[in-house]
Amino acid sequence: MTHRVYVGIDAGGTGTRAAVARADGTLLGFSKAGRSGSAGGLTGQRVLRRALDSVLTPLLPAIGSLPCAVHLGLRGLSIAGRREAALALLAERLPPAEVSVSNDALIALEGALASQPGVAVLAGTGSIALARRADGVEVRSGGFGYLVGDEGSGFWLGRKAVAASLRSFEQNGPPTMLGELLCAALGLESVADLVPWVYRARQPAPRLASLAPLVARAASDGDSVATALLQQAAGHLAELAVAVTRKAWPESLPDALLVARCGGVWSAGPPLVEPFEAALRAAMPRRRACLRACHPCAAPSCARWLPTACASTWPSSRRSSERSLPSRG
Repeated sequence: MTHRVYVGIDAGGTGTRAAVARADGTLLGFSKAGRSGSAGGLTGQRVLRRALDSVLTPLLPAIGSLPCAVHLGLRGLSIAGRREAALALLAERLPPAEVSVSNDALIALEGALASQPGVAVLAGTGSIALARRADGVEVRSGGFGYLVGDEGSGFWLGRKAVAASLRSFEQNGPPTMLGELLCAALGLESVADLVPWVYRARQPAPRLASLAPLVARAASDGDSVATALLQQAAGHLAELAVAVTRKAWPESLPDALLVARCGGVWSAGPPLVEPFEAALRAAMPRRRACLRACHPCAAPSCARWLPTACASTWPSSRRSSERSLPSRG
């Protein structure tokens, strides 16, 4: 079937984005909506439905009534019923569409590398690194969720910021402006109120990840604790990049390596990016790394991956050496 338009949806833990493009890459529309969450059960399905409905509605005029292809990158595919809930909604809103679904990390890989070999380091609500070789083999490192992984992610930074604020408040840690910033942003009277605020969360990962920008703000204002947290996050993310690189190229690393940074955490800027790049070059001193930022579901990068991702054979035709790994929860 010849498709008039291609629709790509990036359903992440803290935000949902969608784009519509023609086969030649011409971007027809782009929209944003709230978080898609990552929880299971009826509550998680309601959050996902609301996000997908909100992000698709502005694009319906551009999509029209002719057949289209849709690719959904969805966080939390390992959660029972989540894929089915998304497919049911897409069938309602776009009944003639051919739909494919993958982990949200895979569309970031496609948008970041544009079919080239290289590494994509994703740092959003969670963290994961993916690599693709020239022969199409893809591997991953990290992406194990907030309970046992996600080092360097937005969740990790938010949790560390709360912990540092409480230690400072209890006078068993260095002074930091983080507590004041967090309380002002959340409307809390005291740093001690952060504890019930955290434990009231039904979904702690996106709640804590929402605090990550405040760490970057404190660092930009010269807060040494926040700066140290960003440096630690950079180290964790560099470890993911190095690990996935060595898994993808176990015999001999490529002389030149494309490394793309994807996800909202990277908006922290130089306090995060510079130590990440330094750690990466220190770990691979004889390799030339081409480092770049990427926003896989934002113009113009979305136009590169939409037609490929929406093909009905994607990603089942892709080769992976780690198919036994679960998707991110």
